[in-house]
Amino acid sequence: MSNKKNTTLFMGYSGYFSQAIILSLIKALEVQIKDIEESQTISRRLYIVFIELSQNVMKYSKRDYINNYDSEKILIEHDEKNYYVTAINNIDNKTLLKIENILLNICELNKEEITKKYNELRKSGETSHENGGGIGLYQLARKSDNIFYEIKKLEDNLSRLEITVQINK
Repeated sequence: MSNKKNTTLFMGYSGYFSQAIILSLIKALEVQIKDIEESQTISRRLYIVFIELSQNVMKYSKRDYINNYDSEKILIEHDEKNYYVTAINNIDNKTLLKIENILLNICELNKEEITKKYNELRKSGETSHENGGGIGLYQLARKSDNIFYEIKKLEDNLSRLEITVQINK
């Protein structure tokens, strides 16, 4: 669970995710970041995290508009000290188990160990995007100051995954 308190919404989207929609959201994010004149380092980290989380939502979401689970969202919020990029999506429990195991591993590692693991995965191709994620989560961990996640079971085979990535200003 994240420690977000008294945050302001910087940008948000809820609905169907596709590559075209993600590209439009990135363009909107670029404009908004220019408007607030954020540092290049923070801007780049926000882009990387936003893109990776959006791609995860697009790739792993189990859409359920019939039951109105409001299944796909991405939000960027901020307070005086941090940005928080949050992705929320429904996901089948088999895929969720793989992702949760990776997140648990990430939470046990320090920054140096995360970078080492990321580099190992890149070289080996063991956990490419095509093979079910992993390397992207390590990329998030490299570019963030903290990662929080929460899981809510919806049905026997379906859960809601919320991942929040904190980036210090």
